[in-house]
Amino acid sequence: MSKIAISICHGGFNLSHKALLKYAELKGISVTTLTVDKSQEDDDHPFGKWKRVRPGEENDRYGIFHFIDIPESWKDYDETEDFKWLASDDIERDDPALIETLETIGLLDCNGALSNINIVEIPDDVIWEIEEYDGNEWVSEVHRRWS
Repeated sequence: MSKIAISICHGGFNLSHKALLKYAELKGISVTTLTVDKSQEDDDHPFGKWKRVRPGEENDRYGIFHFIDIPESWKDYDETEDFKWLASDDIERDDPALIETLETIGLLDCNGALSNINIVEIPDDVIWEIEEYDGNEWVSEVHRRWS
């Protein structure tokens, strides 16, 4: 049986900070967690400047970004830089590291903002896709379509 992660409520698939860190660890990805420092807002940086996430700030479910391979010297947001970040949308839903993360941490602790994550099991020989309505997802067998 194949295991596939989906979100079973309106809002879409979004992993918690804790789940993204565990997934990155299992994949061997180095991440730096940053959030917007709202105390540093000014006209040049209307959204503030970036700061590292400190213990106790992990529960800001909307404002934490998991950047990949940021140099230690990088401190402020710079629109000219093209940094990559680890986002829930970029993770294959049947990735073994994702499934291990969900099963190790527990589904409730893996839920990000507006998510209710579930693991669906389907037969190995099924060609599948994730469909959704307003973020509420389900797994369907792929069928041919003509227009």
